[in-house]
Amino acid sequence: EEMKMSSIKTYPIALFTALVIAIPAVAVGQTGPSYLGLVPEGAVMAGQVHVSEILELDRLEVLVNSWGAVLGDQADELVAQMREQYNEELAPFATNVNYCTVYSANFDDNAPVTICEGNFGEGGFTPPEMSEIQVVSENVMVTGSQRAEIVARLDSAAGGSASVSGITLDPSLLAHFVVAFPPELADAIPGSPVPLASLQFLEAKVSADDTHLGGLAIEARLSCDPAATATSIHAP
Repeated sequence: EEMKMSSIKTYPIALFTALVIAIPAVAVGQTGPSYLGLVPEGAVMAGQVHVSEILELDRLEVLVNSWGAVLGDQADELVAQMREQYNEELAPFATNVNYCTVYSANFDDNAPVTICEGNFGEGGFTPPEMSEIQVVSENVMVTGSQRAEIVARLDSAAGGSASVSGITLDPSLLAHFVVAFPPELADAIPGSPVPLASLQFLEAKVSADDTHLGGLAIEARLSCDPAATATSIHAP
């Protein structure tokens, strides 16, 4: 018996911080990432993110202000600090990088392949000089230690779709990530609880909404045998 848990919806600052640190991405006038079809079958993790919208300065300010009841008098100060840091550090990235597609073929890969679309030419985003970052053209940047095969296929691949564990990535979302867990996960963590031993995948979606904040939905699927186990996990 499978059990789904998708009741979590919130607007956390941590999500945006994680995206800034981990993943580049997006483009005005485009409808979604162009290179989803490059994600290999059997990938254990894949995702796409529309960072130009997620990291839009107005959206981030609304996000911080929405925590006004918690932050109190600190809200205005935090917004001012965020705007200053944004203009100093993030603006070239957020305004020039459009979409990113990211994947890992296996859990041993500690440097996932990321395909970013945007402006990497003169006046665009200039990435740091690192061996695993390759600007392929004025419009494409690829990162990751296993990027060679993707770079070789860029000219012949556009569009397409990608899926992980039977879940298709949705390019209409601001961000969509899926991680599939192998059966041996529990063996790697001795003494793990039943939910971890039964975990099949995690899925995270960020969708746009009228509040200009975006909604986060997280779903975890577990395979439980016998059925009573699912009931015990779900019980309050």
